[in-house]
This record gives sequence, structure tokens and C-alpha cells, in this order.
Amino acid sequence: MTINELRAGLREAGFDSKYAECIESKAQRCVRFQAIPTNEEDLPLGCSKMGGSPDLPVGVSWPSHGNRLLDFRIQIDLQDLHPYPFCRILPPQGHLYFFLNDFDQPEGLDRADRGNWRVIFHPGPREELERRTRPSLGIKPVQFEPCRIAFHQALSPGWDEIPIHTLRLHDDQEDEWQYFIDCLPNETNHQLLGRPGRIQDLEYVTQLECQFLSNGLVMAKPAKPMDEARAKEVAPGATDWKLLLQLDSDEGAGMDWGDSMISFWIKERDLKERNFSQVWMVEERF
Repeated sequence: MTINELRAGLREAGFDSKYAECIESKAQRCVRFQAIPTNEEDLPLGCSKMGGSPDLPVGVSWPSHGNRLLDFRIQIDLQDLHPYPFCRILPPQGHLYFFLNDFDQPEGLDRADRGNWRVIFHPGPREELERRTRPSLGIKPVQFEPCRIAFHQALSPGWDEIPIHTLRLHDDQEDEWQYFIDCLPNETNHQLLGRPGRIQDLEYVTQLECQFLSNGLVMAKPAKPMDEARAKEVAPGATDWKLLLQLDSDEGAGMDWGDSMISFWIKERDLKERNFSQVWMVEERF
């Protein structure tokens, strides 16, 4: 949704212009995208794509965790993001690849989940890539339908919480605002950067989960208490975590998360240093 579309919706619903002004001043921009089912042979080598077979750099092994090969989700040709100035925090060229262990379906809420996903960054040209079929190793591999990707700039989600906190709405106003949000068109929430789409928890809660888990703290095992002293020590770094990629369910690609979305988070410093080895994945409910 663009800010102009949001303004029009607010006017129609009878909301004051201060709501749109509040959102426009505080919300971020993001790149949203659609996955359009396409025959694999019609997808050029190295193009941005979801599902199908990845175009990996020659000599780079298919990522695995233990004795399980990870499943390919999406590759991004970073040159496709050149039209969007706010994407300059990403590398200017090369490719990003996202893999996930769909067999074990990790939620990312346990320290032991690390390794069940992988983000690969290759800075080289397309000439160094080759289309790769996932080895089966005697197990029927998860195969998602190949899709080309169509990008567009959008207003990053977050308007569901910004006015509530910034304008200090009372209960009746908050209920009216939440009803308006619930009636907005339910777009597929595939996106790069920005604020996470419609999820149950606030953005900071997910940032805190990434910070705690990446620092070895327990989140998903209530029988074992958290190290409160350590948690207090590392908590200030939570806001360094930025959304890198969010994937919604997608019927065309054959991807189904149920009532959840998958998001990949990265520390701002790692992003600036082109270090994608410490990305954390979280399954978020909406």
C-alpha cells in the first residue's frame, strides 16, 4: 500500500489527516514483490526468482544442516533493487540466496535451530552461476514451483501500531483504528527491508528474540530459566536487528506457512559489512 492509497482510505473511513501524517513521518519504505508462476526454462540464469532450482555460484556446495540438505526458497538479483534509493544499504550487485530446512520446520525460537537456514551472498557476475538441481540423497526433496518476481515500492507495514503509540489513542479510538486496519486489502506480505508485515508481536519483540537467541539465551524452553543478568546486558543491542526478508504463504509457489510468516533478520553492522552468516530466522504468527 502506498501513502496515497492509505490517505484515500483514511478519508473514506472518516479519519483525521493527522493519522496519515503520523504514519508518513515515521513509517519506512520497503520493496514488496509478487511471485508469478513461470516455466523454469523461461527464467533467465541469475534472475530474481522464487522456488524451482537456484542459480548457485560454481564451486559453492548446496547448503546443509547435519545430514539434511536445506530447501531452496528464493534468490534475489540485487541489481533489480537499484531503482529504490532506500535499498542502498544492500550490496549494489550480486545475488542473495535463502535456504530453509522445511523437513524439520524450525521456528527460530531455540538456540538449537541455528543452522536450519542459510543466506548466501555471492558478489560476482551471472557468468559465475549455474542452475543447480537439489540432490535427493535418497529422500524425496521439497520442490517449490518456479516463479519470477515482480518488485514494487510500498509503504512499509507498521501503520497498525504507529498511530496507537504516537497519537496516544484511547480505547475507543484504538478499536476503530484496528477495525480499519483489519479491513485493509490483505496483500501477500513478501517484502525486503522495512518493518515486518502483519504479525502478532511488535517489531521490538522479534528484535529482542533475535538478540537473545543469537547470544545463546533460551527463549523456547520455559523449564530452564533465562539468565536475567545476561539478558539485561545484551538487550540494548536488540534494535540493531533489521528485517532483511519476509516471506508469506504463496499458493502459486506451493509454499504454505499456515497462520505464520517466515522472516530473516540481520544486524545493521553485519549488513554494512556484507556478512550474511549471522542472519536469524523467525517464524512469526499473525
